[in-house]
Amino acid sequence: MRELQIYILDLDGNQIGELDLTDSDDFALKLTKSIASINNLGRRNTSFSLDFDAPQTKNNNKLLAGLRFATHSKEILGQKPCAIMVDGNQVDRGFVYPFESTLEGSYKLVFKGLNNDWVEKLKDVELNQLNWRDYDTGLRTEDANELYSSSRFSALNSLTSVDADLVYPYINRLNGGEVTAFRPQLHLRSIIISMFEKIGYTVSSVFLESDWIKGGVTYDDVHGNEYTHLGLSVDPTFQMTRDQQDLLNQTVEYTTAITAGTDPELWTDVETIGNLNTPAAPNVRDTYRFPTVIDTVVLDDFSRWNIPTSEFTVGLGGTYELSYSFSPEWAFNFDGTWKEYIQAVSPFEKRNPNVTMYIVKNNTSDTVIDGTIIYEEDGDGGFIPDLGLTGTAFHTFTAGDKISVFMELKNDAFGFTGSQAVVNADQDGLDRWKLRPRLISLTITPKANVQLGNTFRINSHIPAGIKCMTLLQDFKTMFNLYFDVDVNRKVVFIEPRDDFYGGTPVDITDKIDLSTPPSLNYLTDYKNEVVFKYAVDGKDKYLEKWNKINDNTYAELTYSMQNNSRFDKGQSVLSTQFLSATIQGFLDGSSNICTSIVKEEYLEVDNEGKLVNQNYAPRVYQLIRGQQFDPANNPRRTESPLTVLVAAMEEFANTPTFEDRRLTFNAENGLVWGYYRKTLANIEDTAVLTCKINLSLPEFNSWDLSKIYYINEPAEIAGAYITDSIKNFNITKEAPTTITLVKFKDFTPVEITGGAGNVNVITENIPQPQEIMVTVNGAIVSCLDNDLNKMYTI
Repeated sequence: MRELQIYILDLDGNQIGELDLTDSDDFALKLTKSIASINNLGRRNTSFSLDFDAPQTKNNNKLLAGLRFATHSKEILGQKPCAIMVDGNQVDRGFVYPFESTLEGSYKLVFKGLNNDWVEKLKDVELNQLNWRDYDTGLRTEDANELYSSSRFSALNSLTSVDADLVYPYINRLNGGEVTAFRPQLHLRSIIISMFEKIGYTVSSVFLESDWIKGGVTYDDVHGNEYTHLGLSVDPTFQMTRDQQDLLNQTVEYTTAITAGTDPELWTDVETIGNLNTPAAPNVRDTYRFPTVIDTVVLDDFSRWNIPTSEFTVGLGGTYELSYSFSPEWAFNFDGTWKEYIQAVSPFEKRNPNVTMYIVKNNTSDTVIDGTIIYEEDGDGGFIPDLGLTGTAFHTFTAGDKISVFMELKNDAFGFTGSQAVVNADQDGLDRWKLRPRLISLTITPKANVQLGNTFRINSHIPAGIKCMTLLQDFKTMFNLYFDVDVNRKVVFIEPRDDFYGGTPVDITDKIDLSTPPSLNYLTDYKNEVVFKYAVDGKDKYLEKWNKINDNTYAELTYSMQNNSRFDKGQSVLSTQFLSATIQGFLDGSSNICTSIVKEEYLEVDNEGKLVNQNYAPRVYQLIRGQQFDPANNPRRTESPLTVLVAAMEEFANTPTFEDRRLTFNAENGLVWGYYRKTLANIEDTAVLTCKINLSLPEFNSWDLSKIYYINEPAEIAGAYITDSIKNFNITKEAPTTITLVKFKDFTPVEITGGAGNVNVITENIPQPQEIMVTVNGAIVSCLDNDLNKMYTI
């Protein structure tokens, strides 16, 4: 009997300890391996074990600490990362789920591995927690920033997901082509790569590297005009209003803490502006930013205010509101001593010196303005202590800018007579004046709306609540994706099901154990109709009205099984949960840019006066860049920019898509046509073989779920198969194991019909299938089914 060890791991994959197992020859851990079942198009599987027991030892109690258990219930309330080792070699890696703790002193557990490892790690991650490329550094980070500007739109709109994550295609959201209406989208390929990067995995996928997904290829319309396909994008409905928490994170509010009414002779230099000495030996400082004085924090969660220098460091580029209030105490010296001076409100015959406030960017000195002045406010007639000087400014900063406030004392006092006349500007002037803050109040807040020229944090504008797994499920539904994994190398393999299986068939005839009779099952769980559709968006009234007018649901396909007698009457439905479909049309007020339309109301008059629409369900698009021409080959645009990037689900009004591809489920070159035709042909003639197979542990470990397997005899079960599941393989004792295989037979793709765009056109175009070849007695020959017909790959 082989030695079985189960190691509990930390989140980084390091071993914490070994789980104590029952020391008995009867103990066996049995694993099932599967990717998907032919009887459920919408489900993807993983490896898992039968329930097993582990004793409640001190070691196990420590390793499983922190988990809650539901007695007499299989509700799983926690999990621990683990690795399963047999004779020192790793068999699988995933999570162990304790679901019950009995009074008899044992835990009940179940193991889930393979795809479950990344699924478990990704299930709570949201789209706005992923890493994106920062526009400045190019580095992927959760706090990546992007610049919202016309030049940046132009730059991104010529790049694919190889070089960028964001893109800004023209979309009709109750707007024309004005730049301020642009909203970012995410490259679909970037989303998937970022999802797995976030949890420490890389992706291997011919599908993701294909021209259609990655983009960067040119093609022509029917008149020979060139376009560039930039790949696929997802519009998660970016909200260009800053998140409230982000506003708080970037906001500071500070005041002074100086006791008013003290003897001016005792004022410290650090809090004083004006003559720091005496009139006889003046030391006048007429410009100052009060370092260390503005020191009482009201709000500054991220320490953006530097008290020693009185500087605010911009964390997130954008437009900021700066509000400043300055109330001083004044002192003058006309007889050798400093005395408090209070300005009379009325009459205004005499006046203390005027003060000007400056907001300055990137200053280096405390006493000289050597930075960029972005705001100036004059005292306009002198300070009245009870009113002081206030100012509010708006300015756009970039991340890292340092902002400070300076006060400048002007030599313009006047109206003093008698012995006090020496304080006037035309006599000793500033040599006889000084002031200090009675109160300084400073608030710096970013504006809520992102405007042109602003820098914004990407994740702060992706709506919260978009689970990565939900989005990945939608991609799976659209492209019929299969997922496999190498847990040791942390690589996820992603391919469409129709392309997943391949290679030279592997002969497993000698491994079939015929001591247990094999069984062929022709039953199916599918209904006689399969419906493929997008999630309904009740807030897109334009799409809703189009469906009613055309008595049709845009982009939906209802496929009728051809071998109808095998299927119960009804519908099996595959639908996206998050992404919705979009109708193509033109920008508001113009026919010179053809793109997608997402409107709150169907009629133009009902949309008048509304802001750019951002109240709709997320979308998926093809990115089409080029100068557009109408069906008569007349250029749609005659003024700059001639070349535009638009987003559409399919060709419309001679704005072509790459290879005439469609993101609709219906029609030739649609999603079912591209990714489900062979699968549906397989379902229509399903034969599921269940039998016993003799596998060693290394053979079980290396069993490739993407391979085609061939049984040569007996004739009743001979043929090519793909793996549905290997069930309950005993990893500690060798014994025949149950395997379920799905038989191949004539995999000519099915025909797909349906409407294209705003018209209904039924088309069909079936490529030639690839013949399956096998090696028999050293010769390569065609693989035949029971009726001696040639067999083809799915």
